[in-house]
Amino acid sequence: MKNISELLHNIMYILKYFLAPVVGLVTVLLLYEKKYADYVNLLSNKESLGMVVILLSALGITVYYFHRTIHPLFSIVIFEFISEKKPTRDELVFGRWERRGFPAGTLEKSVQSALDESNVATHFFYCSFWSSLIIACIYFLCGTNLPTDLNPFIFFVVGYFIIAFLADYQMTNWDLKAYKRFQEKQKDKILKIAEVLKFLQKGLCKVGYEEFSLDKPEIGRDVIVGFSVQDIKADRDDWTSKHVLKESITKALDGSNWKLMSDGVSCKLGYLTGRLRGQEKQN
Repeated sequence: MKNISELLHNIMYILKYFLAPVVGLVTVLLLYEKKYADYVNLLSNKESLGMVVILLSALGITVYYFHRTIHPLFSIVIFEFISEKKPTRDELVFGRWERRGFPAGTLEKSVQSALDESNVATHFFYCSFWSSLIIACIYFLCGTNLPTDLNPFIFFVVGYFIIAFLADYQMTNWDLKAYKRFQEKQKDKILKIAEVLKFLQKGLCKVGYEEFSLDKPEIGRDVIVGFSVQDIKADRDDWTSKHVLKESITKALDGSNWKLMSDGVSCKLGYLTGRLRGQEKQN
């Protein structure tokens, strides 16, 4: 099963970096049907084929990162079309990161994996659009005569963009539904001490804190439990270390039945301590 997952992961990267420029090249060649035989002969040569593969791979990587750089502009436009009450784009992005951090087999992880796979197809069509335009520009700048009939090229290029944009719109809607569903699920969840320990150990590790542990709890009307953790980032001073830890714990436990106590966090030489308060009912 693991090998199948790795194979699918590799296929996704091939889609990202290589196949889009191939589609772009084929789209441009629609303008020059009579030259197909010349290209087939060129690609039958191993050296020529290797050079074409290298060039298309380089173009694919460049196009992909160019597209991901400007894609937030498309996201802003799509976000404006969605009139319902919605989180900010930053909250949506952070929600994706959180779901990717869940263990394999959980609903959160499975949903985000499905969204990521669908997103690959969306960005593939965007990159096919950009690749077609770039290769066409290269062709014409190299002195190739412009054909009189551009309709096939325009049809496919516009088609790539429309498919990508509509898919992007649908993916944003699904992303919003996932965000709302799991935010509500998180708010309704009552975390036990063992769950808090495991949850914070995993979350804090991502921001540079390790060896998170809990003390013996004080049982009363509420549950008070001390914690300790070590900051492994040598370039962080004590004030920054306390601030980042406090912000990370507060955000991680937001909406749950646990809170960081008001006495805050103390730090000495990268060793941080503090206290959490838990209630049997959600705050």
